Amino acid sequence: MNAPWGESKGQARAQRNVVMKWTDLAMTWDAVDVKCAATRDPQVQPYGQRYQQAVKCHLACARSCVGLLSCAPATRVAKSSSDPPRGLGADSPKEARLCGMQNLIDASDSVLLVIDVQEPFLAKLANDAAQRVVARIAWLVEIAKHLAIPVIVTAEDIPRHGGTTGTIANRLPEGTSELNKVVFGIAAQPDIRAAIESTGRRTAVLVGLETDVCVQHSCLGLASLDFRVAVVCDATASPGSGYEMGLDRMRAGGAILVSCKSLFYEWVRNLDVLYSMLEKGQVSPPDGLVL
Repeated sequence: MNAPWGESKGQARAQRNVVMKWTDLAMTWDAVDVKCAATRDPQVQPYGQRYQQAVKCHLACARSCVGLLSCAPATRVAKSSSDPPRGLGADSPKEARLCGMQNLIDASDSVLLVIDVQEPFLAKLANDAAQRVVARIAWLVEIAKHLAIPVIVTAEDIPRHGGTTGTIANRLPEGTSELNKVVFGIAAQPDIRAAIESTGRRTAVLVGLETDVCVQHSCLGLASLDFRVAVVCDATASPGSGYEMGLDRMRAGGAILVSCKSLFYEWVRNLDVLYSMLEKGQVSPPDGLVL
């Protein structure tokens, strides 16, 4: 293979198809190997041993191909200046996720989703943890306003649990209304899904509560709709081990995990915008967050 990856759009698409097929085959062989190894039938066990070497070989090949593809130059041609590529060398969000979603998060393609930051859920957290996550979400809302990033806010069962906590509600863009959420995953509720899709943005940036329930369900649901999903790790929370377990599940599901700091710099992207925001006093991070 002397020609560089991504040399032509047709060639790149064919190479991606090969990678996806290799990966599917490797996963199938892996499942067969596990089943063969688990049985005690002496007639079946040898097949498990043979598959073990085959699986290692083909998985290594598939992963190498994916690694090469993720480093390839982008071949997707944007339809317009407002149509950013979703992945290096990828023609679809699914292929972008396969390639590791190497692109930075683009402010012009982002929608900030604030999920269920309500007092009953905050009360489950230690007081300092609750204050920290609220302060960081409120700060991201401010940054989103200054960068013209749409903000969509949900609150679970508002008549029962009340609305979004005041610190965040008071910073929402003018005219923002809370959407009453009656499911755990926002992608499963038609009016919320319609609000997200109406923005025209395809990168969903998730913050809020709880990491292992509503944030996780929303993340996986949006990913299944071919959204590029980013979860801001230090702007979401859950009591006990739920936080780590939720992040692990979302990472395995293809989500991008970022911090408030890294998201801020990916959104801002250049010094001119940063200096302008600094001069206007628009950056000022919350306590504990050093930019």
